[in-house]
Amino acid sequence: RIHHVWALDWWEDPDKELRRILTAVDEAKNAPRQAPAARPRDVVDLDQLERVPTEAPSASLPVYEFYNERVERDTPCTADEFADPANTSQIRAQLLQVLQKEAPISRNLIRRRMMEVWSIPRISIRVDHTIEEALRFLRLRSTGVNYRKFYWADDQNPEGYDTFRLPTDAPQTQRQIEDIAPEELAAAVRYILQTQFSLTFDDLIREVAALFRIPRCTTLVQQMVRQAVNLVVHAGDASVDEANNRVSRE
Repeated sequence: RIHHVWALDWWEDPDKELRRILTAVDEAKNAPRQAPAARPRDVVDLDQLERVPTEAPSASLPVYEFYNERVERDTPCTADEFADPANTSQIRAQLLQVLQKEAPISRNLIRRRMMEVWSIPRISIRVDHTIEEALRFLRLRSTGVNYRKFYWADDQNPEGYDTFRLPTDAPQTQRQIEDIAPEELAAAVRYILQTQFSLTFDDLIREVAALFRIPRCTTLVQQMVRQAVNLVVHAGDASVDEANNRVSRE
């Protein structure tokens, strides 16, 4: 018999997980011995869980569009040039254009996009401060905190957001799991449950990772998908069977 222990559950309440382990051991000792059963097809190997095949998104699903304008320059932009007050208005306008194209977008991805726009070869404290000051001036709607902070366009409502955007072959559309807003991941979870109805957490994590072309189901990927599932459950669109480690559509 195999008893599954999720790393995040152990981190949050190790005593509870230890009691579950001891209970599982006692049940296994008292259970009658049986001949090994044929391995079901839906059991997932660890290698399968960690490495996810990536496929092109369906033509019917929305894809990620990115801001692709550039400041015409002959040489890379230095931090001092970028922070020049003469560029302040242009930087603010560009940030709004990035938001219109890519929101919800993570703070980290905004910083990366502005570096591409201005041909800035490396991040620095001054570059980061200049971007942060412009974002603060614009008073944009945001969710999350620090490096997991996401900015939203004026016409977007995080609470009612129901869209997810898939990558294309353009490298700018390939996002890390931490650059995808929890609300967008929740929309992907809803989409998967509409077609699959009920999945184990392992299978659901693999499906979400495959949608966004995330090659490995790391601990962070598992954590972010679980956070998205919590949003879907809180909205009444899904339920979780902890005993059987399954998520089902409501």
